Amino acid sequence: MMNIRAYTPLDRTAIVDIYNASKLDELVREAQVFTLIPLEDDRQRQAALFAAKIFVVEMDSINASEVVGYIAVSNDELVGFNVLPSYRGKGLGKQLLNYALTLLQEDVWLQVVNSNSPTRCLYESAGFEKVEDYIVNYNGKAVLVDKMVLSRRNTG
Repeated sequence: MMNIRAYTPLDRTAIVDIYNASKLDELVREAQVFTLIPLEDDRQRQAALFAAKIFVVEMDSINASEVVGYIAVSNDELVGFNVLPSYRGKGLGKQLLNYALTLLQEDVWLQVVNSNSPTRCLYESAGFEKVEDYIVNYNGKAVLVDKMVLSRRNTG
């Protein structure tokens, strides 16, 4: 059974593990090869992630519940969103994204690696639209990212 709930400090290790297991997947379609900067060594990303409001998705197993994904929002920005590779393709990410979006009343924006088409498609299916693209640096290498926005304005 799946459960989405608010983050507690006991989830920190699971979130770090999920991040480290997932981060390079968003860069796998890039022409360059990237080396992971583990979350525990990336102070800026770590600070932004844990300063945000985090929700986790957990799956019940025979003996316990396991945190298998998280989403982090800060004001109007989605700052982090990962699901363990072995749990992808089961709709958990979509449910987690939709859950977080129901809690946000204003426009929401995010950055996604341009070549990360599976995640871009998920965001597009939730109503996000690309508004611009630009180059960012990850571990000394240039990466093209798309800024996407979900507009909550009434257009009637």
